[in-house]
Amino acid sequence: MRFVKLSVLSLFACGMLSACESEVEITDGEIPSQYLNVAQKHTGTYAGKFNGVPGELTLSLQGRRAVLSYKNQFGSDLIDPSCQSMIGDLLKVGVEGQDSSNFELKSARFAFSANRCFPSVEGKEVVLSFSEKGGQRRIDVSLVRRSQWEQNCRWDGGDPARGVPPREYCERQLRTDYYSGRFAK
Repeated sequence: MRFVKLSVLSLFACGMLSACESEVEITDGEIPSQYLNVAQKHTGTYAGKFNGVPGELTLSLQGRRAVLSYKNQFGSDLIDPSCQSMIGDLLKVGVEGQDSSNFELKSARFAFSANRCFPSVEGKEVVLSFSEKGGQRRIDVSLVRRSQWEQNCRWDGGDPARGVPPREYCERQLRTDYYSGRFAK
């Protein structure tokens, strides 16, 4: 309860400065009561594609608990029926607005278990991004497939006139590949 009060205060402070996005942690997958009306507006079944495969994404409320499910012609597994992956509890929501009574839901993060497809699927959260365009509600979905560090190197030509030899500069960058999709209703 104390965290919810702090979140509401941070939303208020954020709104005093300007509209900004704030992430609110969710306990036990249950949405705090002040967010229920806004969350209800985003419930329903959305049609689209995930990783190129047509399917339906359903966001529903069971009491105060947000439930995310997916199905396509192959079943209800987000990745592949052989994975037996599972979408779990709501972990966080991203909100943007002026104060705790006037805000928009911008994102949501749900726990994810790749089950039999771990470690080839590294993601532990399904991330939803909400938007509206032309009266149509949209949800963009992403899940980390794989992350790996890459080393990128380049050569500096040096300055032969000053006796400075060419040098190699290397930097490590994290490269992340995602499963992704877009759904609308």
